[in-house]
Order: sequence, then structure tokens, then C-alpha cells
Amino acid sequence: MICTQPEAPRSSIDASIEKRLRSVEKGNRCAQKHIREISDNDLVSELQLAMCGERSMTIKVLHRLNEMSRRRLYLKLGYSSLFDYCTRHLKYSASAAHAHRVAGTISSHSVRGA
Repeated sequence: MICTQPEAPRSSIDASIEKRLRSVEKGNRCAQKHIREISDNDLVSELQLAMCGERSMTIKVLHRLNEMSRRRLYLKLGYSSLFDYCTRHLKYSASAAHAHRVAGTISSHSVRGA
């Protein structure tokens, strides 16, 4: 995954994220070599673990988007809305940004109601 430079002013946080992404990309290349050599059972197990990790990461993303929205941080970063931030800076498609916004709204109501 290669990210393009965000339209908002770059910060040290952006540089840190890009460094992490390069590290993940390198790890992904190693994982591709590994995945071809593992047994069918191990592949199924690793897929299940990856799905758990994906769900966990999605929840983290939603919580952070909710907090960005609560703080209206996207305005400080030069975006007109959280949707605008998600599509222009995070490079989500319009439908993915909308789905994250809806899911985040639902999860924030669930947390408050609990």
C-alpha cells in the first residue's frame, strides 16, 4: 500500500505513520513468502486470527474517528467535515467513509447507552 501525500500540512505524525507503513509493507512481502509454505490447517488458523485482528483494528479506527469528530479536529486540520477528512486525507472511498461514519455513530450511541 503506497499512500500519497495528504493535502493537509504534513506533520511529524504523518512522517511517523509513513515510516510504519513502509515497515508493514516490508513485513507483508515476507508474509507472502511464508504463506505459500504453511499447511492448510495453519492457513485456516492464521486467517481466523487475522480476522480477529481486523475486527479489533476496525474498532480502534471507529473509536478514533469518533474522538476526532467529538473534538472537531478535522476542522483544525483544514477539512470541512469528518467525511472530507476521511476521503481526502485517509483516502477512503466515499462509500467506505460513509460506512465508517454510520458505524461510528452507532457504536458511540451504544457506548453511551451501556
